[in-house]
Amino acid sequence: MLFGLAQTGFAEQSQVPDGYYASANQLSGKSLKVALGKVAEQHEVFGYGTLWYYYELTDVVPGTENQVFDYYSPRVYYFTGFGTAPSGANKEHCCPQSWWGGGASSNCYSDLFNVYPSDIDANSAKSNYPLGLVGNTVKYSNDCMKVGQSKRSEYDGMVFEPCDDYKGDFARMYFYVATCYALAPWGCNANVAHTVAFTQEDYPTIKSWLLDLLLQWNAADPVSDWEIIRNERVYGEQKNRNPFIDYPQLADYIWGDSVEYRFDFANAIVNGSASGGTSGGHHEGGGDPSNPGDDPGGGQTDIGTVLLDEDFSSIEDGNDTSSGGSGVPWTGNDNFPSVSSAFQAGGAIRLGTSKKSGQITSRHLDNAQGVTLSVEVRVKGWSNVEGTLLVAITGQQGQEVVYEATMNDAYETHVVNLTDCPADATITITTSDKRCFLTSVRVGIAGDESRKPLRFEGRKKSRRTYNLRGQLVSDSFHGIAIEDGSLFYRE
Repeated sequence: MLFGLAQTGFAEQSQVPDGYYASANQLSGKSLKVALGKVAEQHEVFGYGTLWYYYELTDVVPGTENQVFDYYSPRVYYFTGFGTAPSGANKEHCCPQSWWGGGASSNCYSDLFNVYPSDIDANSAKSNYPLGLVGNTVKYSNDCMKVGQSKRSEYDGMVFEPCDDYKGDFARMYFYVATCYALAPWGCNANVAHTVAFTQEDYPTIKSWLLDLLLQWNAADPVSDWEIIRNERVYGEQKNRNPFIDYPQLADYIWGDSVEYRFDFANAIVNGSASGGTSGGHHEGGGDPSNPGDDPGGGQTDIGTVLLDEDFSSIEDGNDTSSGGSGVPWTGNDNFPSVSSAFQAGGAIRLGTSKKSGQITSRHLDNAQGVTLSVEVRVKGWSNVEGTLLVAITGQQGQEVVYEATMNDAYETHVVNLTDCPADATITITTSDKRCFLTSVRVGIAGDESRKPLRFEGRKKSRRTYNLRGQLVSDSFHGIAIEDGSLFYRE
């Protein structure tokens, strides 16, 4: 993201008040959602016309001279004071007001967790469309979002798609609104797009096609430093919090793979892993959902801040257990738009043939210049001989992965580290020993580098030092501070 991602260290500085979520402890599924909704709905309600006064407290880009943080546009705006919108900007409902009939009939109308500063043109283009994945028909696009025809068969209308850096943010906004305002009059106007997004009921509230997408985005784009900072700022003014920023793994315990487990707030990781599993749930019996995979101990590894996560789960044709089950060509997807000699294998892909090696190349990876990337692949081969893969950053020599598992075996998990990532890099995976199967590929910023803050590039900067509330601090300040758009710890 524009501001550095947070997994540990800085994330532990999030100020969740003791006992704030006590009434929701040890619950799951619908009960957990309802309890969190009762916590979240206890907040100050502001007048819609006063929000720009509050934005000057909640939405200033850290380390800048009053720059407005805008999820919708790359344009730069600055607060002018007196509670007025900068020229060219206004405010936009994440979940549009037309979805509940408009106006103040719901407190969602002026909730700071649903209404954000926005570029006017982007706001207009977004209209009242639901979140989704845009297909080939694009109506509007900038570096932060695009609008167009949905590419998913479950809903083929117009959708709004944020950039990858903000997809998790928007998923957590939707989770908050669906939890805090589950019984708002969603669906009161059949002429707007919301009829495919929310339903007026305690659970699940979010339609299934959209919920699946939001859970994916929540997992793929972890909570960022900016979300943590704004969550604290809004809590200081509105007196409530977005629980899905404090505990992103809650989504899995309400709607996802961990609904049969109770969420234990006392042992949960604040702003922690969005994968659910052991990061907060009380698991009685059964396995640990945080460790998927066939091979013992062969689930996902810690590869730092995840930039790309592909499990090929959308592939339904073929299989990975017989020589005749993987002959349907695979033409790629958003994560791997460039492929050669690739075939569908039922939740996996087969690379290569008996005579030809196969190759897949990823999309461009943002915000990774100069870092070390960890690439995790889950792979097994074809015949009884060991095989190799070549994993490389575009334009570099790459590293070789040697695997022994064959078609009848479980997948092996291998991780390679690739240094000195160039700007807009892509990852290429090539079979050097012909046929093999891949069931997942993940790319992340390796080790401690995943917690290095990213600077606001090309933004107006200041030599002043701020605390996490965006307040100026003196040279004697101790703790996490922000200067020139970067986080550091002052002893």
